[in-house]
Amino acid sequence: MRKQGFEIFTVNMGTGDLSPLASDSNHTYNVITDSDDVRIATRIGDSLCKAYPLQP
Repeated sequence: MRKQGFEIFTVNMGTGDLSPLASDSNHTYNVITDSDDVRIATRIGDSLCKAYPLQP
């Protein structure tokens, strides 16, 4: 499910934290959770805004 131009991260479903955190800012990343559910995580500056389900 890895796509070119996207990075794969693990998201902690309890806290919503990404591991490892991206050093880049203002980017959107493809995230594969521990349940294999694909989500989008948006980072702005040094803050992780949210992780939410990727729309089909």
